Amino acid sequence: MSVDHLMANFHASNPPSELVKSSKETCTRLGFSNDWSETETSDELHTYKTRFYNRTISLTFDFGAETEPNLVLLVNFREHLSPSYWEKNNRYQEFFDASIELLCELSIMFNSEYVGLLTESEYNTIVPSDLPISEHINKVPRIGIYSESLLQEFGGLAGLFKEPRWEYSQPPWRVGELDNGSLLVITHPRPWADGGWTESSYVDLRPGEEYI
Repeated sequence: MSVDHLMANFHASNPPSELVKSSKETCTRLGFSNDWSETETSDELHTYKTRFYNRTISLTFDFGAETEPNLVLLVNFREHLSPSYWEKNNRYQEFFDASIELLCELSIMFNSEYVGLLTESEYNTIVPSDLPISEHINKVPRIGIYSESLLQEFGGLAGLFKEPRWEYSQPPWRVGELDNGSLLVITHPRPWADGGWTESSYVDLRPGEEYI
């Protein structure tokens, strides 16, 4: 059975300058390769590949951001964020922890309003197509990062977890607060806990009911 490719969308209305340079420095500090290979997709889209040991991910920067509101970056983790690849001798837990840290640190660096982890089939429900962003997120992503201002538009985290965006009775599995006040939200223990990952070295993750 093939494994879905997971990607993260970063939305920021006021990102800093030198996005590529700052992102590369962040990736390198977290253990990703300093040797980036670039593929120029167009005048506005630039894609770079980097590795965490033998796992390759790609980062696509949108310098036009005309297709979706404030979409400045897509990070494609490919099939690597899956417990089926959880092998003690293959540094999977280290990779997964670094990937969570990457989402959090890039979110803070970009002044992101919203970050969501999705598969290609979920794109239209998780990536907002217009402004305001809060009115165009139709499904809560499995991992998301939400700014304080965006959560206020939802009426708090509890407002995000309402139908039709959220079809379950339970609150999110884990919630952690980032240094800038944004919330990292992981909706379910599966599949992340299947291989043994339950905590992050970067942020204190608490049971979701403490925030709802």
